[in-house]
Amino acid sequence: MNDRGEIGNGFQGGNVLVPAAVSGGLPFTVIFAGIYHSCGLSSAGAAYCWGSNLRGQLGNGSASGPDNCPTYPNTGACSVRPVAVVGGFHFDVLAVDAFTSDAIPVHLLTQEAFALYWRHLKPGGVLAVHVSNAYIDLEPIVALAAELEKAEAQAAEPEIYLSLWQASAFSKHLVIRTAADPRSVMAAVQLELRSVDPTVAVENVKTLEQIRDDSLASRTFAMQLLAGFSLVGSVLTLVGIYGVLSLSVASRRREIAIRAAVGAEQRDIRNLVFAEGFRLIAGGVISGITAALVLSRVLRSFLFEVEPTDPATLIGVGSLFASVALLACWAPTRRAAKVDPLEALRYE
Repeated sequence: MNDRGEIGNGFQGGNVLVPAAVSGGLPFTVIFAGIYHSCGLSSAGAAYCWGSNLRGQLGNGSASGPDNCPTYPNTGACSVRPVAVVGGFHFDVLAVDAFTSDAIPVHLLTQEAFALYWRHLKPGGVLAVHVSNAYIDLEPIVALAAELEKAEAQAAEPEIYLSLWQASAFSKHLVIRTAADPRSVMAAVQLELRSVDPTVAVENVKTLEQIRDDSLASRTFAMQLLAGFSLVGSVLTLVGIYGVLSLSVASRRREIAIRAAVGAEQRDIRNLVFAEGFRLIAGGVISGITAALVLSRVLRSFLFEVEPTDPATLIGVGSLFASVALLACWAPTRRAAKVDPLEALRYE
């Protein structure tokens, strides 16, 4: 409705069904829309109001308006355009009186809203809040807001809470805290709820751990999938190292026999085979760390409190893989050290 010019678009009367700009070209940072008048704070910090002015609610110093709204002859004083509030935007008294009807404007009760009220009171000013309401006990809420102001609480982010009477949800949630095992009290809670309302449907009963696990299910699956692929890749790599070294020992059987025949000890032969295996392992570890650094941006979304380029993680995983891979070299190295020179040369 725009019967009293409360839209502020320069006109009066009728319904405005689409968004309309407030006339005057003033850049507003905040606008409070009331039933019969509206007010706003400009980016320069000045306060303006428009709409009905029967009781001087526009704050322009009089109960008459620059305009007349003939739709309501008994309340004709109005302004269809923003008028400056006398005295700037710091007030001796601010009254918040919008809680007596069935529609509860809960956005006027948030911590952010109260912080805005405090900012526009003069030193020693009074904030008066009407706390009579049929559905909500507003007195403790207002008292808490006053206590937070005294404690100079940190500014809160804008947030709106809707009362159950104002916006009833399709389903309700009941949160219970217990020192015992939550599973042991579920049956008792359901019995108590049904004693209050026998028709109530109690479903989706979960512990906090189950809710947390459900919220992390996709990430947990991705982590398990990556871990599975890593495990399979590691096993294939170890099998490959074992196969390559075994084939190398078999193909170099005559060389190993000749080395043993001319005086090489088993320790020298073990070092020879281990050195070959170590070169393979070192190449694989270096290549893997390089690939991990290159692909770190892809893995970032799957990590929690760990950087993709975390040195401790890269060194730890590389060392673990090298240790296990060297263990895979043990069997081929042991077989090479036991080569009998006479038997090997006779066979060749």
